[in-house]
Amino acid sequence: TNIAAVFLAYQAAGIVLRDNISYTANLGIFLFLVAVISWLYQKSLDKANERLLQMGMIQRDLEIASEVQKRLFPDTPQLQNNACLNGYVQPARETSGDFYDFIHLGADEMGILVADVTGKSMAAALMMTMTRSILRNEASSATSPAQVLAQANQTLLSDTAIEQMVTVWYGVFNTRTYVFRYSNAGHPFALLKRQGRVEELQLSGFPLGAIKEAVYNNQMTRLEPDDTLILFSDGIPEAMNPQNEMFGFDRLQEALRHAKGSRPEQIKEAIWQSVIAFQQGAEQLDDMTLVVIHIDGKDA
Repeated sequence: TNIAAVFLAYQAAGIVLRDNISYTANLGIFLFLVAVISWLYQKSLDKANERLLQMGMIQRDLEIASEVQKRLFPDTPQLQNNACLNGYVQPARETSGDFYDFIHLGADEMGILVADVTGKSMAAALMMTMTRSILRNEASSATSPAQVLAQANQTLLSDTAIEQMVTVWYGVFNTRTYVFRYSNAGHPFALLKRQGRVEELQLSGFPLGAIKEAVYNNQMTRLEPDDTLILFSDGIPEAMNPQNEMFGFDRLQEALRHAKGSRPEQIKEAIWQSVIAFQQGAEQLDDMTLVVIHIDGKDA
């Protein structure tokens, strides 16, 4: 510590050394104050270093949580009969409240879902893990997508004290017949591209965890050769650019309409690039998830 600086600060504070006591006593008082200020300064440094250490430990914990979460996302399954799919999550932070899943339900059926937990905190990531487990458990025994959502809603409301909601789009795809049965719990509508046109699969429902009396409905569509179906979280249409404009549903439909490629990963990449180009380097504010299901037209 610079003693001269302390002395000046000492005088600036209106404290003067007494002239009716010895120089040695005055010096003792002054040095005592220097020692006290030095001690306080060191304590502040220690606390700052402790905070930095804690922040480093928290950051490391977040990195570990991120790695664990990534391992929960499924590998791309090999489907039969020219059907193929691909999925990806781009978190806004280290951990994500978004997730997608592919659930093997039998020789010809695959459960496919995209979900979004409200918030982007660690609590959202924990809720994501819990919801994924509940949905997987319900999917193994339920007879319809709507039943999966209804039972998951009841389980979330009865077993969790966290007041968070989860939007879910869940469907069961038959790889032999191409029939897709699906239900929706407050999630953005899926988009279907067929013969160059894009349409919404409109079906609504309450998010999981919203109300106990929520009722969910089933709908069905049959995919055809060259069809592409995309599921996504609201982080994609709500992506912002530096001019505070949103990417929006119209741009998303346009990106899907013009996406080239016969493989779902090619279609996914084309849509991602459209979003990235629109953002122009702006900060990503929300998690973004995209799942692409494509039916190859060759020999279908």
